[in-house]
Amino acid sequence: MPSAALAPLLDSLVRLAAKGCGATAALLRLESDGALVALHAEGLDDVPSETAFLAHVARLDALLEIEDARSDPRFAADPLVTGAPRARLLVGVPLFLPTGERAGALCVLDAEARRLDATQAELLRGLAVAVSQAVALDAVAQAPRPRTVIELTPLPTSSTLPTSPCEPNAACADCAAALLVPPAPHSDWDTPEQVRQAVQRQTDILRLVTEAIPATVVVVGGDNRYHFVNSAFERYAGRPRDQILGRTAMDVLGEVEVARRRPWMKRALAGETVRFTLDYASTDGTQWLELTCIPLKMAGGEVDGFVGIGQDVTQQKLEQDRLTDLARRDPLTGLFNRLGFEQQIESQVRQGRGGQLGLLYIDLDAFKPVNDTHGHAAGDRVLEQFAQRLKTLVRPSDVVARLGGDEFAVLLVGLREAANAAVVAGKVVHAATAPFDSDVGPLRIGASVGAAFAVNPELGWRELIARADAQLYVAKAAGRNTFRGPVG
Repeated sequence: MPSAALAPLLDSLVRLAAKGCGATAALLRLESDGALVALHAEGLDDVPSETAFLAHVARLDALLEIEDARSDPRFAADPLVTGAPRARLLVGVPLFLPTGERAGALCVLDAEARRLDATQAELLRGLAVAVSQAVALDAVAQAPRPRTVIELTPLPTSSTLPTSPCEPNAACADCAAALLVPPAPHSDWDTPEQVRQAVQRQTDILRLVTEAIPATVVVVGGDNRYHFVNSAFERYAGRPRDQILGRTAMDVLGEVEVARRRPWMKRALAGETVRFTLDYASTDGTQWLELTCIPLKMAGGEVDGFVGIGQDVTQQKLEQDRLTDLARRDPLTGLFNRLGFEQQIESQVRQGRGGQLGLLYIDLDAFKPVNDTHGHAAGDRVLEQFAQRLKTLVRPSDVVARLGGDEFAVLLVGLREAANAAVVAGKVVHAATAPFDSDVGPLRIGASVGAAFAVNPELGWRELIARADAQLYVAKAAGRNTFRGPVG
């Protein structure tokens, strides 16, 4: 059974597997004698305790990749495929301990039917090796040892780590021991050679893990100096590790960058695991770096530095923003939908601009006969053209939305007086009277508009919407194809 100390490392490796392979989720199954021992997952809310795919991979000798699990009768009914996240791509690597004993499987899955590229597949194999090595070391750490007491020079701890730089391209053994499972007290070991071998084993695992993952990894001691960095951090800092180790973040990253990170670094040094994201301007646009700081806790519970892991999450952030924007957009016209429009109003009010907002609520007149007579394709064409006309009538800073059906809205930002909203309302009515192109010839409709101005601070922005909506009904009652308001 893996120790509690091993769990955070396994969670990190599983998380890196998902991110490094661009997958929806990743799942690690550890087993002993064919029985489930532990599960670790990333991107899965409900983790199935048994899956046909993981159980199958654990019996193999090499990586297995299923491009679309729906077409594979062995796994089509697997909970990973039939339930969330409805995996299509399944890729798994068996785990082997150094003794050759089978230890389980590491799997990544994606909702899209595809294949991993060569780099992603190699990364997954490397992470599987790292998991196996970590499990093996954890087993050694838990195994009973002879209690022969031998007087030895006390092992260095992170509080006595050297402040001078380590040898270039070599991980510091003392730092490695501090990052992973601290060596047992010297009385638990038979000889100094056993101590040296145990620390070297930890160093090897540290180097293997940190060089295999697409992330920057550092160990910062209680003295605020770098005691370990991997090659990815060298590239990020733009200097070799012999110019980093033994120096402070202020020396390496500069005052401005340290100021951005300081609040989270303080929390990590106080014993809290923190995760935060920083944005950076680049020639390719904004980039985002996600940073995790894990307190380095000694055997007595005291914190003596932290482990920092940094990952470029630009693509994930862009995809998240794209999906968020899709949820706020009308798919036909590309305008904001009701949700996105109300968020824009709320944002303006939150920034203290509510007193200078004009709001137009718009209903198209005689639009239903277009759909009934000429079909929805013709109606959609009219809606698309009207949306474009609205965008040409307003400034780039204004907000145009399709609220649903033939209902539109315009948020006019930074107006000096209510009369300005009335002017735009008149232009909207006029724009709607011009004929619309269609496959069946020119189509004519009209528009009724209700206008309102300025958010009442005591009543909130929803009351502004209510006023514009009420004025819209007044315009309809007046015979349509006209506007009413705004009323302050």
